[in-house]
Amino acid sequence: RLAEQGVPLPELASTYGRQLGFPTANIVPGVNRLLPPAGVYAMRVHLKNQSYLGGGYITHTPRLLEVHLLDFDGDLYGQPLAIDVLRFERPATPIADFGELRQRIQQDLTTIRNDFSE
Repeated sequence: RLAEQGVPLPELASTYGRQLGFPTANIVPGVNRLLPPAGVYAMRVHLKNQSYLGGGYITHTPRLLEVHLLDFDGDLYGQPLAIDVLRFERPATPIADFGELRQRIQQDLTTIRNDFSE
């Protein structure tokens, strides 16, 4: 489990994911938490008594986890989340073009949904 009680914080919120059409919960993992390599991952996010499939991005500089929950529409700020990493999807790769980045994220999420939907 990547985050036992990660809590999305408004001060970490970036409108970048929302502008792309993929709002994310932004969480700083604890300093003693061992993180997998930077990149894109399929994730399972547990919120209250429900779980959601998600696509996440882990970066080490800054130390941050961003995760988009599939089929979720709501406010996550201040809500404790538990996050399981299901599978490494691809390494972090710089993509400068906004449209190309949006397309790549959509491809990642489609792959995750197709491979992990129940």
